[in-house]
Amino acid sequence: MKVYLHDIELNFQKVSPSHVQDFDLVIEEGKEQEFKSAKENVFYNSKDFDGIVKVLDVLQEINPKGLTSVTIPLNDKDRIKEFLKNRYTFIKAAGGLVKKEDAYLMIFRLKKWDLPKGKLEKDEDILDCAIREVEEECCIKVEAKSKIGSTWHCYPTKAGWCVKKSTWYIMDCLDDSNMAPQIEESIEEIAWVAPETIGKYLANSYGTIKDVFLKAKKKGLI
Repeated sequence: MKVYLHDIELNFQKVSPSHVQDFDLVIEEGKEQEFKSAKENVFYNSKDFDGIVKVLDVLQEINPKGLTSVTIPLNDKDRIKEFLKNRYTFIKAAGGLVKKEDAYLMIFRLKKWDLPKGKLEKDEDILDCAIREVEEECCIKVEAKSKIGSTWHCYPTKAGWCVKKSTWYIMDCLDDSNMAPQIEESIEEIAWVAPETIGKYLANSYGTIKDVFLKAKKKGLI
C-alpha cells in the first residue's frame, strides 16, 4: 500500500533482509531524527503501527529535502487503512481523468498541474461525487466509464492530521463548449493535454496524480 505525505511516498510492504541494504539509508524506530539527513529512498524499521505516527510527525517537523520514499515493513492493507482512518480525520473524495479523443484534461491549481476532484458530500454516492466535482470545477459535461482506483494522501492542518482517500474514474467528455476554471476553487487554467506532452505536465504535479495515470495505464484505460 502507498500513502503520500506531500510528495513523499510512504510504502507499506514487507522487505526481505537481503534487500534492506538496497536502500539509501536505514533508520531504526526511535532514531527518527536521522531523517534530517535522509535522501532518496529510506527504510524505516518499525515493528508496529505506532511507527506510522512517528514518521508522519517527524517528517512534518523536519520536512527533509531530497527524500523520495520511506518504506515501512507493514503489509496488512486493511489494518493500515483502519489505523489511519481511526487515528486521523478521515476524508473521502473523488475525481476523474477525463478523455477527449486522444487528449486528457488537467487543471492548474496552487502552482501545480492536477486533476479535478473534491470531497464527498453527506449521503452522496462516490461516483456521483466524482462526476459532480469534475463538472463543477471545469464547467463541462462528462460520462464516467470505469473505476481507476484510489489514492491515499496525508496532510497536516491546524486541527491535526487528515488522511484523504480519493477514488478516481476514467471519464469521457460529452460537452466542453462552456469549459472554464472554477475560480473559487483556486483553479487558474484548464488544458487538454496530448499524450506526448503528459510527462511535462506530470513533472510539475503530485505523486498521487502520477499514480492515477499509472493505474489507468496498467488497466488499459488510457
